Amino acid sequence: MKPKTGYYKSFLLRMWRESMEGEWRASLQDVVTCESHHFPTIAALMEYLAVENQNGTATKIKIGEVVMK
Repeated sequence: MKPKTGYYKSFLLRMWRESMEGEWRASLQDVVTCESHHFPTIAALMEYLAVENQNGTATKIKIGEVVMK
């Protein structure tokens, strides 16, 4: 059964850090549209997901000095 539009999102999550002491960074790639979002911190990723969940659609949000779309 194919999910109804707006009821299902699928992302490829990538996480990395520049060094063992460095902060984790992340990116999300929408598997349908291939649109990517990059996050300087895990907190920024979580904030994006919270906004995405509330709105049901991707929204531009400003976190620190990074604007994500």
